[in-house]
Amino acid sequence: MSGLSLPFIMGGSNPNLIHCLPSIQITRVGEYYPPDKYILLNTLQGQSRTYAPFALSTIPLKSTRWDFKYPDMRAVLTMDDRPVPIRLICIIDEIGFNHSPKPYMTVHPLYHNDAALADKILAEHKEFDPELDDDYELCPVHLSIPVKDPPEPSPFFENFATRYKISVYDNTLLRLDAPSPLKRIPPGVLKRNDLIITTCHLYLQANPMQGQATYELVVEDIGLVHAARDMSSGIDLDRE
Repeated sequence: MSGLSLPFIMGGSNPNLIHCLPSIQITRVGEYYPPDKYILLNTLQGQSRTYAPFALSTIPLKSTRWDFKYPDMRAVLTMDDRPVPIRLICIIDEIGFNHSPKPYMTVHPLYHNDAALADKILAEHKEFDPELDDDYELCPVHLSIPVKDPPEPSPFFENFATRYKISVYDNTLLRLDAPSPLKRIPPGVLKRNDLIITTCHLYLQANPMQGQATYELVVEDIGLVHAARDMSSGIDLDRE
């Protein structure tokens, strides 16, 4: 059961219909996501056409520039001399927080426009035979988790917070007008098929010798919007 309801497919009350079309990947996840949350997420996705944080597919590229750092030829996408904040609404595919030396997550973007652009510039494609392999559209998007160097001592979720530069928040109520900061939660709560909102920055790595640049989304923070069913225990962690 995908949980794709008519209000979500039609964009609810959001007039930016084309920007709120779901990615076909989501119909294959097999997880139910509440329609009321879809409608609120559609509002956020529509707002990204006007102001930051932008969706990956709504970044006003004419107002941005690449800020290069030498000598490593690495650049971050900026606007008004600040990194462009990118809000990626997505579903977790894999968590590699303990992967060394470069922790990561892989995700499926919730919206078609974001998924199409991410697939074009970010997804790690494998060899694909259309007669034997039908999961081409399921290629996940790689998100990098920044690491502190050196790790800093912290009493809060010590094993995670001492190493990583990101924070994880409980955003399951998904209030668009939240009056106070969101509550931090242990990163270990996150799991496959959770619906999340990430804030990221887009980096470019120039490769003059190879002639082709590569792109990377680096996570700044993560908000848990809906906890997928815990298949090992049968407990729905998002249910009150």
